[in-house]
Amino acid sequence: MLVSVIIPTYNRLEPVMKTLESLRQQTLPFDSFQVIVVDDGSPIDISAITDIDFPFSLNLLRQKNQGATIARNTGTQQSQGDILVFIDDDVTVSPSALESLAEACTRDSQVLAMGTLIQRSVSDTSPFTRISIADANISYHLNDSRASDVEVHFSECNTQLLAIRRDDFFTLGML
Repeated sequence: MLVSVIIPTYNRLEPVMKTLESLRQQTLPFDSFQVIVVDDGSPIDISAITDIDFPFSLNLLRQKNQGATIARNTGTQQSQGDILVFIDDDVTVSPSALESLAEACTRDSQVLAMGTLIQRSVSDTSPFTRISIADANISYHLNDSRASDVEVHFSECNTQLLAIRRDDFFTLGML
């Protein structure tokens, strides 16, 4: 099973580097996942990420500025994994994140698996991420079952840290 990690980015070299560094710590074997960073028309050059020797396969795609959703779709069209994991460029993941998300997607059919977001710093995150994390923290205090599997309405899903089977993603018609 191959996992494809799709990271859309726009003009954010430093945050995407932190995300990539967190992927260096994964418990999932490095030959079990590929990383695709999709530059959504950044005015700055982020190609420096390809100069670093990461232990996993890393591809940088560039497209004209069309937004993160189109960047995610572009990444998936170039991916080869059975499981797609979407990570925003300002999210760092725990060492077991990819393994846990992939397991959740293979355990049951037609599953969207989401990771828990923990804010790393206010200055590194987008306004949307700060609001999402604040909402998640409120929900966490109201419901301590966040560590286990729970069913949520699709409108509560976001693509900051989300996994889905490739076949299911294309059956849904992408994003």
